[in-house]
Amino acid sequence: MAKTQRRASTPRGVELSEAATIGDVKRFLVRLIQRVDRGRISVKKANCMGQLCNTLINAIVDHELEERMAQLEADREGGRLKPTGPMTIRAGGSHEAQKPTGTA
Repeated sequence: MAKTQRRASTPRGVELSEAATIGDVKRFLVRLIQRVDRGRISVKKANCMGQLCNTLINAIVDHELEERMAQLEADREGGRLKPTGPMTIRAGGSHEAQKPTGTA
């Protein structure tokens, strides 16, 4: 007897697309947790979906950083942003531009 294939279920009301944001993934995960808690989805499947969500979040962050870098590079090349030189980052988040060597 052939095993019937069940349709993949996702948390109701949340559909992730290629244009998903981190907020979309967060809402998806909240509903996924609720479904696990109510016994509507297996822990094994939820674990897999959670790992995929983590991968998706990393891809979203990488994509956003790439876009920001491209915009900064375009601004610098267009003269709208002047290079400041190296910066020193200190513990606690403070920073200051380093003075070029050989100047007062």
